[in-house]
Amino acid sequence: MRQVFADESITAVVVLGEREPAKQLNQGPGRANRVVFAPGDESGGAGEYAAARNPGRNPRPVRTLVALSRVYVWAYDGAAPNSEEAQYEAVWVLHDRTISAIHRKAHGTYQVTAPRWTNKVTERAFGKELVFMLQLEVPILERPIPTAPGIEPVVTTRLAASPDDITGEVGCECP
Repeated sequence: MRQVFADESITAVVVLGEREPAKQLNQGPGRANRVVFAPGDESGGAGEYAAARNPGRNPRPVRTLVALSRVYVWAYDGAAPNSEEAQYEAVWVLHDRTISAIHRKAHGTYQVTAPRWTNKVTERAFGKELVFMLQLEVPILERPIPTAPGIEPVVTTRLAASPDDITGEVGCECP
């Protein structure tokens, strides 16, 4: 996601961690303007196991973990700090770019829940923040199977290069 943001000249900071949503020192340029991935749900659940997808590869997927993460999107428009409308627009723009980046990197393997506001209603809030749940399918792979006795395969991973590329795969090549 950081690379997608860099490629699109989005200056928001992207961080990972359970303690990150409460921090103030991880703000992006212009303050706020960050996306936080906090593993798990609010009750501590990490996800659920599901059947393997795309069997027949080497290494073979034995299960799929549908991993959970809370995604916090916090934005602030410093040009109009007293305008609630400007703060809503700032957070929705960053939200849309975040969903687009997730889609570009994980299309076909993710779901998101409806976002909710985290801000308490105050006279003057510092920007706006949304949070939503991301469910990401992560393969659990078996050890690679040698293709011939005494030869260990070289495992290569290639992710999809674009949303139109559906050939992202884990493959095996013999030395």
